[in-house]
Amino acid sequence: ILRAFDLQTGYEIERSKNGSGPFNYEFHPGLEAQEAEGMTIWDLDDANVPGITGKLHILMLENDVRSSDDVYFKHYTDKFAYPVLYTDSDYGGGPLPLRANLPNLETKGFNDVISSVWVPSGWVIEVFEHAYFEGASTQFRISDSSIHNEGWGDRISSVKIFPPDAKQPTAIPNAPAPVCDGTIVDGYCWYLGREGLSCNDVCASHGGYDSATRTYAGSSGSSVKCWRVITSLNITLDDFYETAQSGRGCFVIRSSSGNYLGYWDELPTTADVPGGQRICACRR
Repeated sequence: ILRAFDLQTGYEIERSKNGSGPFNYEFHPGLEAQEAEGMTIWDLDDANVPGITGKLHILMLENDVRSSDDVYFKHYTDKFAYPVLYTDSDYGGGPLPLRANLPNLETKGFNDVISSVWVPSGWVIEVFEHAYFEGASTQFRISDSSIHNEGWGDRISSVKIFPPDAKQPTAIPNAPAPVCDGTIVDGYCWYLGREGLSCNDVCASHGGYDSATRTYAGSSGSSVKCWRVITSLNITLDDFYETAQSGRGCFVIRSSSGNYLGYWDELPTTADVPGGQRICACRR
């Protein structure tokens, strides 16, 4: 059996299975010299590692006296070893594995952009609205594919982690999710702006701009999701186009029939560009 450990924390990351499973060290009794002759684990923080981050890499050499030696190069994600923060719903974007408390996500480039969290069994993560563990907070004891549903999407600025064998934090009730006066689609709160308003204008009275305008229905999302939001807002379309128009993201223009033409703008979506009637995600 091979057992892989994190040398900093001492936690066992994975234990091999004999003959099956994603971490498989095969041993066949009766065959001579069937062994993992050498194993190398690269330090992922070492600048000499050839462009590899976020995974455990193992090189195994099998010395078989009856035939040619075999070389196995295997790598294993650490997704299930630690809590992980993601910038998109459904565990996409990023990711940012949590190996220690992070008092300021801005230093990692992850401030106010988290949309889903992966929490391994027995772990607890406590998230805070402001840096240095200030402001409103809540806890996640299980994974959540869209924390927008709890009012925490694009809102986390610092985080504490509690491994299974650590003293657990006192449970706190989750704050009620902010009310969405618009239309919720996949956990985000959407509005149809008036003609000529930017999304900053649209969201000024709804808790502020939500980056899902860009990451979900805008340039970092997809035209399919833009169309989904438009139809969820009960906007009747005569046609739908992909275009490139000054970073307006997802927007509509009134057609001569009285219905609308829908557009998805592939240029980088911005919050402050007006044009047509923009489809905007706001915080509430």
